[in-house]
Amino acid sequence: MSELYFSTDLTNERILCISTLTDRGAAAAGDEIDTPLGYFLYEISCDHDPDHISVLARLPSEEAVMRLRELLRME
Repeated sequence: MSELYFSTDLTNERILCISTLTDRGAAAAGDEIDTPLGYFLYEISCDHDPDHISVLARLPSEEAVMRLRELLRME
């Protein structure tokens, strides 16, 4: 699986992302995910210390990543 990463700013304090999660990212998500394998749609809230991640969805394939990226117009 290649490492894809897409994001878009929602506000100055919030970023919407599609990517895999690092161990640090999984820790920032807390108990929202059971295993950090695969791709996720998530929101980073930069007004927390450390940054807080809210996982919105797990994506089943790279094809799903690319289709959602296109729909959300992410770069």
